[in-house]
Amino acid sequence: VREKSKSNFDMHDRVNYAVTKSNLIVNPKDKIILLELLIDYDMCSVMDYFEIFLDRMLMCRRAAEILECRFKMTVNGTEVC
Repeated sequence: VREKSKSNFDMHDRVNYAVTKSNLIVNPKDKIILLELLIDYDMCSVMDYFEIFLDRMLMCRRAAEILECRFKMTVNGTEVC
C-alpha cells in the first residue's frame, strides 16, 4: 500500500495506510488478548476501519473465546471493544 500514489487509493488502501502502528499484547495471567492500533484520523476514521475489518475483529473475539481469553482492542489509546 505504501508504494501507491495516495491519489489512487480506494477505501481499503486508505484504511490500511492509516494504521501507523499495531501491537498485539497477550496477558496470560488475566487471559486478555489486546490489539493496540494507532490510526491517522486524517486518512480514515474508526468507523471506516470497522467497516472494512469488522468481520475480522469478530473472528478475533471468537478465537480468543476458544482460548478462554477476552479480546480487547484500542485505537489511539481508547478501548473500542
